[in-house]
Amino acid sequence: MVLCAAGIARDSSYPCEAPEEIRSLAIEQVRSRIGAGQDDFFLYKRLLDLTPSVPKPGALAPQFLMPLLANPDADGRMIYLYGRALIGKDTQMAIVKLNDAARKAHALPFTYSALAEIYASRNFGDAEKLLENIREYRSLCPANLDGFRYFDKIADAGETGAWARELRPLLEKSTDPEDGQYWRLLWAAEFRIAPQSDYDTLRTKVAADVKRLEGLPRTGSREQIWVLWDGYKLSGRMDAADRIEREQNASPDFHRVLDAWYVKTGLRGGKPMTDDERQAVYREYAKVTAEWVARWPDLPDTWSIRLASLPGPDGVSNEELERVGDQYLKLIAARPVTGWTYVPPGLSVAWKWALFGIRPRDSVRMAEEALAQIQLGPEEPNDLNAPPNAAELVKMTQFGFDQQVWGAMSTIVDGAAQLKDFDKARGMLATMRLWLNQNEFKKDDRTTLV
Repeated sequence: MVLCAAGIARDSSYPCEAPEEIRSLAIEQVRSRIGAGQDDFFLYKRLLDLTPSVPKPGALAPQFLMPLLANPDADGRMIYLYGRALIGKDTQMAIVKLNDAARKAHALPFTYSALAEIYASRNFGDAEKLLENIREYRSLCPANLDGFRYFDKIADAGETGAWARELRPLLEKSTDPEDGQYWRLLWAAEFRIAPQSDYDTLRTKVAADVKRLEGLPRTGSREQIWVLWDGYKLSGRMDAADRIEREQNASPDFHRVLDAWYVKTGLRGGKPMTDDERQAVYREYAKVTAEWVARWPDLPDTWSIRLASLPGPDGVSNEELERVGDQYLKLIAARPVTGWTYVPPGLSVAWKWALFGIRPRDSVRMAEEALAQIQLGPEEPNDLNAPPNAAELVKMTQFGFDQQVWGAMSTIVDGAAQLKDFDKARGMLATMRLWLNQNEFKKDDRTTLV
């Protein structure tokens, strides 16, 4: 990424929103524009908004530091960008830089929302400073919904009522289906400050809100689902609330059954087994997973477990392996995993298919996509919320991380060989050898794969 060393073009105004054209850009489009030399504060802010803090907090900090070093008299907005980029990596320094930005550009609103985020965290929590900064932000941008993110921290009834009266019309004209958290904050505040005698009137108002929310496009997000659940309960539609609860509790119900089965069969707990006993358990595993996908057909986890149980001691057709993998992929596509994970869900399908020669081209593609995501890690602790033993916890995940890296590379080799793409196979084998050499220091550590 290239940042203008002279700093962002100066102007005296600080809008509360980026231009719509910038707000609609994807991260690759933002990087392309910055790489081409476009110097725009909201373009840089969009880059920060879209760059995840997991697995590497503070990844953009070095790029935002360079123009500051080149121009000590940089605009307060550039100081804000650097300070915000430090959050999670060196949050103590982020506080220093954000306060510097506030002094240099007092009317820049985003500085205060960044400070509020810090003071709302576990490790830097400070209720007084949180409210001080969010009030400052709201005074500058009263129509921005994110100014109400910490509405539940307001204790004074008078201030709560004032915020509620300002928030409601903003939500009523919003068409964003992802505004659920603000509806829930609003309803909680309105009931919190109202006398019990007004509850029926409030329930009628919530019922109208829910009707409006039902008319918005369905995204399938948990936020949208649970705001409807909350609204149904508050407005007395318990049948609709119960339906959502049953649907959302399907996964916990399945995992209770799964855990009980693992314990009963001895697969969990280290129960010694003979070869015959183990074969009998795996035979039952293949049978019971077929029952689970029939009982919970819409849960990705049941199909993932079914895939893991196959082919089983009695075997299974490649057609069944392909069908199970396809169904799992279909379900995870409908509810994609958000954020980074070193266990990309598609990798298990790619590995199983490559093992049995099923759709090798798709197997290679999914394994390459998985490897690219895995190698963004391993994860580093975020100092906003990291527990005291964060380094130990990260080390505990190293085995799983290494295992997934190796599994993805092995799948690419297997699939490429089936496709007779020997250049790709040889290239990945060389990468695997390099990986082993780079990780040789782990060979005496029993907690690692190497």
